[in-house]
Amino acid sequence: MNEQEFGLEKRHFTDKELLEDTLNQIEKDFGQIELQLREVKQGDDYFERLCADLSYTVDALLDKAPDRLFSLMYRIDLPESRISNLLGSDEPAMAIAEMILKRELQKVVIRRKFSA
Repeated sequence: MNEQEFGLEKRHFTDKELLEDTLNQIEKDFGQIELQLREVKQGDDYFERLCADLSYTVDALLDKAPDRLFSLMYRIDLPESRISNLLGSDEPAMAIAEMILKRELQKVVIRRKFSA
């Protein structure tokens, strides 16, 4: 899965303000599920560390509440077929976490583009 698929550019992955808004969007969409993403320290690899941290939550949902994960994917607007395809990858939780972050970042970028 590449950035162009989501209409994202490399600069979007390092823009601290965009990533902060992305965290807010993730917290909104995840609702009552406790996330520890605010504890990830910002730096050059901030997006990658967010993916790694989010993958722990995704892994727990895959293990204990897959139906809840698929409900979240619906809310985030990620097709179930895409998630199902990622389940067969080497690191499904990491792949799904990356897709979640990219989709949420895309929402923030689009919202800014059309509100300016």
